[in-house]
Amino acid sequence: MDARNIWLCRAGHVVVAGDFNVCARRTKDQGQGYDSLKKGLSPLIPLYDAPADVMSPTRRPATKFWQRGKSKAKAGTIDHAFVSPSLRAPHARPPSVVDWRCGDGTIVSDHLGLLFHLELASGAH
Repeated sequence: MDARNIWLCRAGHVVVAGDFNVCARRTKDQGQGYDSLKKGLSPLIPLYDAPADVMSPTRRPATKFWQRGKSKAKAGTIDHAFVSPSLRAPHARPPSVVDWRCGDGTIVSDHLGLLFHLELASGAH
């Protein structure tokens, strides 16, 4: 898997997040790559998993001038976060896609950010 991921492991709690280059919106390969990713990371739970027509893209479309107007520049949901069952996202704060920029408005990445909040499930240490 060609991905730059952040691994956080403490007392059995695991967060795997990053750019996995597989689209959950089924814009490429009808979602086979994403389905394989979920299966491979099981029992971890995907935090940003919704029907394709509801899910927002995390890749910016056409951020480079040579991509504008090309079909390859389609926005996709290729950034993901998976957590161990002992962690969960609070129901009051569902994951969201955010547009992180510098103070002057400069785009900092060809990806949008995936913002999520976690808490330990009751009884977890």
